[in-house]
Amino acid sequence: MFNGNPVPEASSAVISGVLFWPDLYVAEFQRARAVPADVHEDNQIAALMNAATAISERLEQQVAKWQAEGIANANEVPGFNVHERSWASMAFQTAVFARAKALLLAEFGSIAQRSEANNAHSLASETREALMAESESYVNRLLGISGVRVTFL
Repeated sequence: MFNGNPVPEASSAVISGVLFWPDLYVAEFQRARAVPADVHEDNQIAALMNAATAISERLEQQVAKWQAEGIANANEVPGFNVHERSWASMAFQTAVFARAKALLLAEFGSIAQRSEANNAHSLASETREALMAESESYVNRLLGISGVRVTFL
C-alpha cells in the first residue's frame, strides 16, 4: 500500500536456536506471506519466534523419534526434497509462517484506514482461522496424523 513513506528494505534477521529445524529468515516470511511493509520488524520477529516455539514444542516427540533413527536435522527426513530442503523442513517453515501471519493480523488492521478497518475486522477472523488451520495441517502431517478423522458417537 502506497502511503508516501519509503519502503523499508527486506529484513536481514534470521531466527535460529532449535538445532533440528531450519533457520527462519524474516525476509522470506515477508515475501512468502505478503507482510505489509508498515508492520514493524520487531513485531514480525516476535510473531515468528512465538509460532516457531509453539510448533517446536508440539513436535518434540516426533523430533526425538527421528533423532533416535539417526536423523540429525529436518533436511535429512526421508521423502521429497527440493534444493536440499526436505518436505519436513518446508512443512515446518510453512506451519510457522502461517501461524505467525495469523498472530500479526491484528497488526495489519491497526495499520488500515478507519473506513477499511471495519471490513478488515470481519475478514481478519476468517483469515486468522484459515491460517491457523493451515498451520495445524502441516504440523499434523509432520506428526503423521491423517487429515481425515472419524468420531464415534
